Amino acid sequence: MRAVSPCRITLRRATLIPLVLLLLSAVPPSLRADDEAIRKNIAKLANKDADTRQEAIETLTQTRDGRVAAVLQAMFQGNLVLYKGQVYLRQEALAVGGKNVVSLLDPLTHEPLLDPAKKPLLVEADEPREIRASGQDRPLLSTGIKFLQDFGSTDPEKRALAVRRLGENPDPAFISMLDNIAETDADARVRRTARESAALTRLSPDVSDQKPEDRLAAIATLSSLHSLQGQRIMQQMVEQAQAKGNEKDACVKAIAAIQSYQFWVGLGINLTNGLSAGSILILMALGLSIIYGQMGVINMAHGELMMLGAYATYEMQQFFVQRFPSEYFNWYFVAA
Repeated sequence: MRAVSPCRITLRRATLIPLVLLLLSAVPPSLRADDEAIRKNIAKLANKDADTRQEAIETLTQTRDGRVAAVLQAMFQGNLVLYKGQVYLRQEALAVGGKNVVSLLDPLTHEPLLDPAKKPLLVEADEPREIRASGQDRPLLSTGIKFLQDFGSTDPEKRALAVRRLGENPDPAFISMLDNIAETDADARVRRTARESAALTRLSPDVSDQKPEDRLAAIATLSSLHSLQGQRIMQQMVEQAQAKGNEKDACVKAIAAIQSYQFWVGLGINLTNGLSAGSILILMALGLSIIYGQMGVINMAHGELMMLGAYATYEMQQFFVQRFPSEYFNWYFVAA
């Protein structure tokens, strides 16, 4: 067996050390910084000051990190606890030796807290302090949970729904996040919904610290998007004299533009529906007339064929729902 020189071993170690340091430095610093910032805000959830807790909930929601949803869900359900100055997720209590004990998990990695023997630590159930969500915390938690669960989805419709919820529950803390989503999301529908939600938030009566130019820009955005929800808000602003001066004029023009757009859209829908229904009636009438004129009897075979076509379309729809991703669903009609 060939002997290895101690100098060669030392040389190999000296060569490996810089390589290991290089690999460690290759981990993106932003990821480490993000995790550290998330943990700091999770620690604020245990603060007794309501404003600090609510600010932390809003900040955690803005991270758009799917792991945070489990933390907010645990707080909402009363399973987030404080133990020796650290925040943990509490597992269900177990009866061990006549005592109720629980195990504690790291809020981000879900790794159990270990004892000196490197085994999962079990503590008495009443020893960790439960982090209770107040009545003011719960609406924010609910909104944050739904947003993070849906926005982490690969389905654009779910992400758009999450963004729409933020517009329906306006909070100025989410405006910058909505602006960011409107610029960076890969799906056009999500970007459009984010623009609409940001504009609705800026015009909300609950958000009173917006600059006049930002509110005018929000009115222009809602007008360009032909937003029905924006139309209702601007109508209320005009009727209740909340909008004055340039803002009132902008609201009136935006409402007129949205109403005009909706009129033409409704006209197009009515024409399309009328042509569709009329074509079916014409086909049935022509079929009856031609067969009766040629044969002298009434034959309903063409009605049977239409029924078979409708049934085939329904079956093709179900096939696409079960076998294809949601983005291909609207092609079922072409296939049918």
